Amino acid sequence: MTYRQVERTARMNERDFPHLAEIALPDDGFDDSMLYDIEAFHRERGIDRRRGRRRQRDDQEYVRWCFEDPAHADEFVKRFGGVRVALPAQRSPTESFGGRGLWSRRRA
Repeated sequence: MTYRQVERTARMNERDFPHLAEIALPDDGFDDSMLYDIEAFHRERGIDRRRGRRRQRDDQEYVRWCFEDPAHADEFVKRFGGVRVALPAQRSPTESFGGRGLWSRRRA
């Protein structure tokens, strides 16, 4: 999978599963036990693992996990640390295109 495909998938995950948990990525990456615990967390609840986008702030990289249920995101943060992240509200196509809608023609 190319970088663009990964980024697109992560972006779609954040759109479709809007309750995000963000964890700081250690310099040497997550160790195997942490990744196993994260996988077990998802398996215990019967949910798929959905990764969001990576973020870089102040020389620290962060990784996001996406959840459909806000309670799962809260449990994830409580168990693994990190913070909950709220995405900005998305604008509808009507708002984005000045009330005309995406496919309407501009009238002179």
